[in-house]
Amino acid sequence: MGAPLVHVENASAPSPPDIATPDEWPDSDAPWPWYRRTAVVIPIAVVLIVAAVATILFVLSGGEQTAPDGQPGGGGGAGGAALDGTYTFEFGAATEPNGQPFTNAPGGQETWVIKSACHTGGCAASATKTGGSISTATTLVLDERDKQWESVNAKQGTCQGGVGPGEVWESLSLESQPDGSLEGEFVVRSTDSNCASNRPVTLTRSGDAKSGVSVADPAAMPARVVSPGQALYGRYQETDTYKDGNRNADVSFDIQSFCLRTGERCLSYWLSPNDIKVLIFAKNEWVLANGTSDSKCQNGSPAHREITLQYPLPSPAQDPITLLTGSGHYTVTGGCPFNSDFDSRVQRTGD
Repeated sequence: MGAPLVHVENASAPSPPDIATPDEWPDSDAPWPWYRRTAVVIPIAVVLIVAAVATILFVLSGGEQTAPDGQPGGGGGAGGAALDGTYTFEFGAATEPNGQPFTNAPGGQETWVIKSACHTGGCAASATKTGGSISTATTLVLDERDKQWESVNAKQGTCQGGVGPGEVWESLSLESQPDGSLEGEFVVRSTDSNCASNRPVTLTRSGDAKSGVSVADPAAMPARVVSPGQALYGRYQETDTYKDGNRNADVSFDIQSFCLRTGERCLSYWLSPNDIKVLIFAKNEWVLANGTSDSKCQNGSPAHREITLQYPLPSPAQDPITLLTGSGHYTVTGGCPFNSDFDSRVQRTGD
C-alpha cells in the first residue's frame, strides 16, 4: 500500500496565485509489496527432589548463564528477553502514516531464525528470514535499546503504487510482553513519498533454531553507532522566506527519523495534513529527497515543479534538535512559472 499521493515538492513552498496545490489520494485498493501446554500433575515429593537437584547444579555451575560471546546473560539486557530460536512474525493490516486504514489491506506472516548475544555495551541479535514476503529484508540486525529491540535497514526498490524506483527504508521496533511474545510496529518509508505504511507486528517463538539456516554471529557484530540525525523528531514549524515574489510560506510538520545502525545515514519523514517531505541525513546535513513533481496550474495548464533544500547539522549537538536553518531553491515551469531562492527556518514546537 502506498501513502497519500500528495504533491511531492516541499510542502512549505509557496503556491503562486496561478498554481494549484492538489491534495489527491491514490487508489486505496492498490497492492502494497513489502514487509498452551497441557497441565501435568506431579507428586510433590518428585517436585522437591527435582528442585533440590536443580539447586545443586545451579550452585556448581556458578549461577550464571553464559552468552555466546562469553558474557553473562546470553541475550536480552536489562528488562529484555533473549532472542534465540525460530520465530513467527504476525503482521497486521497496513495503515497510512496518519493512521488511516487502507481499504482491504491484508496482514501477513513471516518466519525468521534469530540468534542474540550480549556484551557490556548492550545486546544485539542477527536474524535470517526463511519464509514470507511482507518485508523486503532477508537478514536483519537488531539492537536492544531502552528495553526495546530495534532494526532499521534500507535498500533500493520500487513500491507498487509509487511513482518510480527509490530507496525503501524499513524500521522494526519490538517490546517484550508478559506472555513471552514481543509486540511493536513495522514502519515503511521511502524516498518516494507515495511509498509509506505502518503495521502492528507480534513476534512469537515457535521453536529452536532450524538446522541448516545460516545466521550471522551476533557477538561479532560491530556496536551500534548513534547518529546525530536521530535527534530530529517531534512537532516542528517551518517558515520559508522567498527572495523573489514577496512570498513567505509557513507550515507545521510531525517529523520522524529512522537511522541505520552504522550511524552514517538517516531518513527523516515530515508529515503535515496536506504534504509530505522526505529528507536524507548524511555527512552532517539533511537534503530533500523528493523534490520533483508534475502538477497543474489553477487554469488547468500543466506545470513542473523542482525544489532543492538543505539543512546543516546544528552545532553544538542537540537532542532533540530545537532549530534547523537552511536554504533552497524553488522552480516552476510550464503555464505558471516561478523561480526563487529561499531561506528556511524549522523550529521545534513539541513532541
